[in-house]
Amino acid sequence: MADVPLENAQVIWSAEDHPNLPPVKVVGIPGDDDDDRYFSSWGACNLEFQQADAAGKLRMLFAKFVMIALHNNVAPREIHKAFSVIPEYRNALDEVGLFDPKLD
Repeated sequence: MADVPLENAQVIWSAEDHPNLPPVKVVGIPGDDDDDRYFSSWGACNLEFQQADAAGKLRMLFAKFVMIALHNNVAPREIHKAFSVIPEYRNALDEVGLFDPKLD
């Protein structure tokens, strides 16, 4: 999948009725069609996200990572794989030496 800038990122998850789908997916809006097979979404469609500055958006993204892992019991590696299409996510991990492209 092509890169999705953080400001356009829509995170979708919870597709329990569709076991062959990835548990988490990032789509870009506008542009990509929202996948109605997923029950939960967050990101560019939320007002608080839209109003946040770039650093705030990134903090919210990392908080959403933790929430999806803990609340929805999604494996962190699956979330990382989905979030890796967001350049700002990759850059933030790379800045602290944590981005590993082999995990994608």
